[in-house]
Amino acid sequence: MITFRCCSDVDDIVIFETFREGFSDYYIKSEMTQDFFIEHFFGAEGNTRDLSFVAYKGEEAVGILLAGVRLLDGLKTLRCGGMAVIPKGRKKGVAKAMMQEHERMAKVENVHQLFLEVLTVNQAAYNFYEQLGYEKVYDLTYRLFKPAATWKKISPESSLLSDGTFYSVQKITLTDLEALRHFDESHLPWQGSLEYVSKLPVEIFGVFKNGQLIAGLIGSSKRLFYIYVTPSHRLEGVGKALLRAFVQECEVEMCQFVYTNNARLHTFANHLGMETAEFGQYEYYKWLD
Repeated sequence: MITFRCCSDVDDIVIFETFREGFSDYYIKSEMTQDFFIEHFFGAEGNTRDLSFVAYKGEEAVGILLAGVRLLDGLKTLRCGGMAVIPKGRKKGVAKAMMQEHERMAKVENVHQLFLEVLTVNQAAYNFYEQLGYEKVYDLTYRLFKPAATWKKISPESSLLSDGTFYSVQKITLTDLEALRHFDESHLPWQGSLEYVSKLPVEIFGVFKNGQLIAGLIGSSKRLFYIYVTPSHRLEGVGKALLRAFVQECEVEMCQFVYTNNARLHTFANHLGMETAEFGQYEYYKWLD
């Protein structure tokens, strides 16, 4: 018989070791300490202990599911932020039982939809989720940006067109950038949402034209999380100006950029020669009545 214990009732070492063993043969290898795991997965990742649980068979931990609730595109959403079964416990119904428990908890929380991400190379996983009623809605594209040495030498403003107007590139706050989201209604990845980045050490830049904020960027030395230019100010060099400020301030040698089904960002990334990673992710959703 499979039973479940919320992570609020399980020692951190058990949570960590079950996660580590469950993902020991995952496509993407990751080494992390227990302290980093707890801080990150119950921090920026948005999982909460009361909605995450460890699955047991008898007294042995055999699986784990991490989850948390946030508003996603305006809808109360329960995200599965990681689900795994330890190797010797697989093909025994543990994963299905955990997903059923996950959905039961979602209904108790009165959420509108379930959400998770799956690697594009993990066909067995997305076949499994589709059997449970999930549907693929978005593609997540992973790009790598390696700025040339000249990006670190030329001032950001040099990328901007000179048409008699006054431009400036400045550091701004997350509150400043939130104003741009009134114009930018594009779907953001969970790990690119403003709520996610608010819990990370990031730098935020904006471009002002005649004193008005027209574009913004959020990034760290290893990740470009967000970039947006208002439609009426595109093709003015604004995106490049933001990137130059970002590269110089964060001393970027190489960073990852992830976006969902966005022709504008895809074309921009192509224009800058960003490499496409060998894998991506799918965003899967299940609507709850």
